[in-house]
Amino acid sequence: MKNLFLIIPLILISAFTHWANAEIRTLYVFPERVELRSARSRMQLVVTGIDQEGNAVDLTRQASYQPHDSAVQIAPHGIVTTDADGHFSLEVSSGGQSVTLEVISEGQTDLDPIRFRSETAAVLTKQGCNAGSCHGSPRGKGGFSLSLFAFDPELDKKNLVRSGFNRRTNIYEPEQSLILRKPLLQVPHVGGKKLRPTDVAYETLYNWILEGARDDPDGTPECIGIEVHPNTEQILRAPAIQQQLLVLAHFSDGTRRDVTHIATYDTSGKEVVDADVNGLVRGKERGQAAITV
Repeated sequence: MKNLFLIIPLILISAFTHWANAEIRTLYVFPERVELRSARSRMQLVVTGIDQEGNAVDLTRQASYQPHDSAVQIAPHGIVTTDADGHFSLEVSSGGQSVTLEVISEGQTDLDPIRFRSETAAVLTKQGCNAGSCHGSPRGKGGFSLSLFAFDPELDKKNLVRSGFNRRTNIYEPEQSLILRKPLLQVPHVGGKKLRPTDVAYETLYNWILEGARDDPDGTPECIGIEVHPNTEQILRAPAIQQQLLVLAHFSDGTRRDVTHIATYDTSGKEVVDADVNGLVRGKERGQAAITV
């Protein structure tokens, strides 16, 4: 699969019936086992509570996370990382229920360079740089052209590195690269401000340039598909009108990586539900809509 931009519909029904913080009968955490197989790997957990009436509610941001080893770090919104190899455990609690997860970590001291085709190209798509209204148009914009939604990564690599008198990517002073300075509005940019230094897109692009702005070496596993969780219809009941998504990329070598933070999200009905850059879906009003990833 050459085109890394996949569209998978996730149906969410925003039904603002009342959910009165009912007692949680069962707690589920996905994935059931956390596998961190490289130095930059991370895993977004999705925590779901089932109440006495069988209704499901997303508790990812309400749950309590307690690692059993200091080598495991977890953000308040359920992202697991580590800096050491080993087998660890993590307890997730909410509503009087708890689940203990196994955390398997390896390769944390090995080099894990930015992958051009499944990371650099992905964040360019996420920021809208290669959309048809921007540099992905047939003639590009401002003398700079990208393939539509990263359809042709070889062409994108060439244009990023060789066009613009080699100013678009500056491997000696990455912060001076036009691909960073323009969307930061440090120099005029017709497309407006598209980046902030705290964005994952900025970090990905900066590190890719710092590492030499290279294409993926031969043998780099190819992304062959993505998996979204939850992958069934979800009913969002007030006041719990949100749902965290997890997006896993599957690669040709059998591995998978959490790409929730670099995936692109869209909705078929912005007046009903929307999704932020981290894959958190929020309901707005009664109705039905689909989220594409």
